[in-house]
Amino acid sequence: MDYDGTLSPIALKPELAILPEETKRLLKELSRNKENVYMAIISGRSIEDVQDKVQIEGLTVSSKM
Repeated sequence: MDYDGTLSPIALKPELAILPEETKRLLKELSRNKENVYMAIISGRSIEDVQDKVQIEGLTVSSKM
């Protein structure tokens, strides 16, 4: 998944791209099913920025930076 435009709506400024609560809830629910679900976020943002915005343990985050 990508952060901007996939997990969060496109925003005029990158710092305004916020993960909707419903999306975060669904990601947390999916992340609990570690035997059958593998999730990764690949973003042009830094890994630290994505982790700070998503705040869900166990997600793989990769940066295209």
